[in-house]
Amino acid sequence: MLDMQVHNSVQMAVQQLKAQGVSITMIRHNDMDALEAKIVQLRNKHRKVWYFADGVYSMYGDFAPMQRLKELMDQYEPFHLYIDDAHGVSWAGENGIGVVCSQLFYHEKKWCW
Repeated sequence: MLDMQVHNSVQMAVQQLKAQGVSITMIRHNDMDALEAKIVQLRNKHRKVWYFADGVYSMYGDFAPMQRLKELMDQYEPFHLYIDDAHGVSWAGENGIGVVCSQLFYHEKKWCW
């Protein structure tokens, strides 16, 4: 699954997965209710359910709801997060660690770029 506003580079990478037969679902921008509904739908069908998002969205300048994403990772075993924080690194968080790492420094089911 991916947020509709995730950076184009992530969308292009996901298109490669789609071409290989991986099912891809778009989630309305930062719609955590829709995301949770999709997780519930997929959690017994897949070992891992990935969500691709940005830490800071370049088009709107808003942020991914990190606290809610953490809650979903804690609540649903298969839910994993891939988050691109290229727009947040160097200016956000202590010593410029970025939006994602300043709010969710470590989680075993988070992969940040």
